[in-house]
Amino acid sequence: MAACAAAAALVSCEKKNSDPDKNPYDAYAVDLGLSVQWASVNVGASNEKDPGNYYGWGETAEKPEGTYYDWESYLVFQGVGTGDAARDAALARLYDSDLTLKSDYDVASVQWGGSWRMPTIREFEELLEKCTWEMVPSDYADWSEDNPGGWKVTSKINGKSIFIPAAGQRTNMSLDKDKGKQAYYWTSQRDPDGDIFALGIGRFMNAPSWNSQYVCIGCSVRPVRP
Repeated sequence: MAACAAAAALVSCEKKNSDPDKNPYDAYAVDLGLSVQWASVNVGASNEKDPGNYYGWGETAEKPEGTYYDWESYLVFQGVGTGDAARDAALARLYDSDLTLKSDYDVASVQWGGSWRMPTIREFEELLEKCTWEMVPSDYADWSEDNPGGWKVTSKINGKSIFIPAAGQRTNMSLDKDKGKQAYYWTSQRDPDGDIFALGIGRFMNAPSWNSQYVCIGCSVRPVRP
């Protein structure tokens, strides 16, 4: 991962800088007055409205173009067979006792380095509770793959904001499911109530909601840092 002339091109550029100790991705940090700073773009994105890349939970690289996101292509299960016990053991290697992904399996940590990582469930809940979410465009009926929507998320604490694009997701049947109309963002923690689920955050119309996603599904990642 050559130094970039503009911040908007940082993600697609190699990780080089005149100051070797400075992480170029830190230019994306936004202080919303919360417990962590949120990035202004998704992993793999070049600007705030770019959906960026899609990853299975615990995967740190995008799949080859045209590959569906299913159990067969889920890298965590490669070579472990189809038995529940073997797959549970493969998943268990990814996270610690708090069901939080280890840094080696956290795509934000691996791709961006420094102190960047995927957000926890509580950090996403804080983003929902302490920010206002404004639909853009304001009429959900206008949202589509050709005219993608998203949410301007503004801090109730200091008035600063970030944009969350409705990036959709990649599944076993579609590489553009809900693109432009819904958002699915991984947290770093596995759902304690599910055997093969991890929590992703979605949003239906103008009401925030949690939803569980199969860990093999391709969802977006929005990094945070302390």
